[in-house]
Amino acid sequence: MTDDRHVGIDNRPRLVKRSDLVVKQIVRDIMRGGLTPGTMLPPEATMLKEYGVSRSSLREALRILEVNGLITIRPGPSGGPCVAAVEPRHFGRMTTLFLEMSRTPFRELLEARVIMEPLMTRLAAERRNPDKVLELKRSLQDHAELDPKDGLRYLEVVQGFHAVVVGLSGNHVLDLFGRSLEGIFTERVAQSHQPAARWREVREEHEAVGQAIVDGDADAAESLMRSHMAKFAASFIKRYGALLDEIVGWT
Repeated sequence: MTDDRHVGIDNRPRLVKRSDLVVKQIVRDIMRGGLTPGTMLPPEATMLKEYGVSRSSLREALRILEVNGLITIRPGPSGGPCVAAVEPRHFGRMTTLFLEMSRTPFRELLEARVIMEPLMTRLAAERRNPDKVLELKRSLQDHAELDPKDGLRYLEVVQGFHAVVVGLSGNHVLDLFGRSLEGIFTERVAQSHQPAARWREVREEHEAVGQAIVDGDADAAESLMRSHMAKFAASFIKRYGALLDEIVGWT
């Protein structure tokens, strides 16, 4: 930690907090070391010596990583900072703070999903990662076995399908944004799922999208998902229109 000054995009030097520099170094060390989720980080004394910072700066850095879901802090004598899995829900949770501060209405969250998911579905059909395709097939099997009267399971299966599809895009940025937006949406409307009366139609639409992805038919996959999302949005607006002007809040 030798320099707290960095050059911004306006070419003016800006001060960077010591804790921010420690955050960067810890993340780099995690990546360079190939540390997997569940791996304990070094003890505090070791990190203080390695990074050459005060205890308060180190603890602030660890708190930043914990708040963003990148590490967990295990309590107890044998506890300490532990590498966490990178999950879109943590990114989504932080995103809701920015959405709330910018007074973003829920209708724009819905609109973003309607725009993004067909494009990611096209990529899914073009790239067809074998492992993800198997995951997609398992999701469709869950559809076939679902009792639509089980509302919570219904929501889990339907939203799980969309999460698998955006993950198939093969683009980590789109995957992160797509699944985090889906997560924010689900968190807010966990009880506002489609009625069982539409289940047969939803299942048929998902099966058609899934088959187009498996077949590698990008045009059909994108078109089918766009149609599906348009129907979803129209149905949601009809039933829950009052929610559209609600500001997305921190979850």
